[in-house]
Amino acid sequence: FPSHDRLQQQIKINGVWLHQNYQEMQKLNYEEVKIKMERQFQAWSPRGLSLMGKILIIKTFGLSQIFYTTSSINLSPEQHKDIRTMVYKFLWAKNFQQHTKAVDRIKREVIYKSTENGGFGLIDHEEIVEAINAKQYLASENPSFTHPIKNMINTANSYFNRTSHIS
Repeated sequence: FPSHDRLQQQIKINGVWLHQNYQEMQKLNYEEVKIKMERQFQAWSPRGLSLMGKILIIKTFGLSQIFYTTSSINLSPEQHKDIRTMVYKFLWAKNFQQHTKAVDRIKREVIYKSTENGGFGLIDHEEIVEAINAKQYLASENPSFTHPIKNMINTANSYFNRTSHIS
């Protein structure tokens, strides 16, 4: 067997980067998601879509990029803010590649309301990520749940043992 002088610090498993340093792991996964979202938004930007068309693209090809990754890795508040900025830039800018800030034309609370309630049905990606994490936590509380993640969730530095996130 060949000898290795250094241990590998990072590895990609099922599309998610794992790294010995948690912040570096967040950064690696976020950068990959950001690039994928930007590519999608750049591809769809010149097509002259309606507001509802852009919201459909955001939900289908934009935000879907982060849900798989964030089911394993949490993003920082700054990274969530950056994603939100990217979404609004695609929604309101005439050209996604411009480096100017897009101005909201409709109140954000209306954009996030369901179409049944007079809104436009854009989903808040942070709420979906929190729901995914809550679902994983609830599954781990089930005594018959025997997945190895259960041991990771119940550690002192787990995402679920944060006190700063509890209101």
